[in-house]
Amino acid sequence: MIFHEGTGSYHTTHDPSQKFTVYWLAHVISHPVEMTSALVGIVGTGILQRFPGLRVEFCEAGVSWFPYYLYRMDEHFEGRRREVDLELLPSAYFRRQALICAFEAGEALYAETLKWFGHRNMAPTPDYPHWDSAGLDVLERYFNEFEDGPDERRRYLETNACDFFGIAPVYDREVPG
Repeated sequence: MIFHEGTGSYHTTHDPSQKFTVYWLAHVISHPVEMTSALVGIVGTGILQRFPGLRVEFCEAGVSWFPYYLYRMDEHFEGRRREVDLELLPSAYFRRQALICAFEAGEALYAETLKWFGHRNMAPTPDYPHWDSAGLDVLERYFNEFEDGPDERRRYLETNACDFFGIAPVYDREVPG
C-alpha cells in the first residue's frame, strides 16, 4: 500500500477550519500532516498487526518527522497501555512493515533520520519532474555529505527498496543473454 498526499483539490486536512485558500500554504503543510495521519492510523488502529504481510510505503513527504511520531506513539503505548490494543510497540510494526521513499536535497536532519533507522526503512526518490524536486542533486548530496560506508549505501540505495517490494537486486539477478 502506498501513501502519497496530493493537494490538487485543496482538501489538505480533515478539519475544514484548518484549510488554506492559497496553494503554497496548503502544500507546505499537506504532505507531512496528512502522512502523519496515515502513519498514526495504519499503525495505531492495528492494521499492521492484523496484516503482518502488508507493506506500506510513505512517499515524498520528508523523513525527519517520522522518528518523532514513532517515539510519540511508543510513549503513548507505554503510558496508556490499557487503551492501546497492540501487542508490539508501534515503532516495531513500522520497522517491520514500512518504507519511506523521500529525499529532499535540503531537508534538515535527513542524515540523522537515516542513522536513527539504522539505514533501513528508507530509500531515495527525487520526485522528479515536479516543480519542488531537486532532481538528481539528491544523489550528489548523498554521496558528498553523508558519511555512510559501502554496506549502508548499498542498503539505502538498493536493498531496502528491493526487500520491501520482494525483488532481487540487479546484481543478484541473472541478466538475460
